[in-house]
Amino acid sequence: MKKLKVRFACLIFLILTQSCKEDECSNVLCIGNSTFRFELVNTNGENLLSNGTIQISDIMVINLDTQSTVEFAMINENSNDLIEINSIDLSLGTINYIIQVSEIDIFGLLITTERLIGECCDVTSFDDLKILNAEFLFDETIGVYTFLIE
Repeated sequence: MKKLKVRFACLIFLILTQSCKEDECSNVLCIGNSTFRFELVNTNGENLLSNGTIQISDIMVINLDTQSTVEFAMINENSNDLIEINSIDLSLGTINYIIQVSEIDIFGLLITTERLIGECCDVTSFDDLKILNAEFLFDETIGVYTFLIE
């Protein structure tokens, strides 16, 4: 009986020590990369993507340093279509973009990115973000920039 108790105690100890060695990051969902989200509106405040005035195919984001196009996504939030540029797709350092609608420059975007190393997750964040050659409104509660297109 004593041997059975010792074996049972060893089994419990082994199970407890094995569970401590489990990768603590395996249960962590890594999110938190910075995003730049914006909408294009008319003088009445109507979202031009949502009302069909502008098509997603009319929008281009161009990296001025490489003259290449930049990936972006259209997302729908509260019945408004927004354009989102995610930092996960960006290279590190200073990036100089121009956003165009039907080949007309709408605004410039100067972003400095940095890589933050975490215990379980690494993320790319915007260290500095500047909007050039345009007036805009920024809604801090939802993190969306609004640009007027006339």
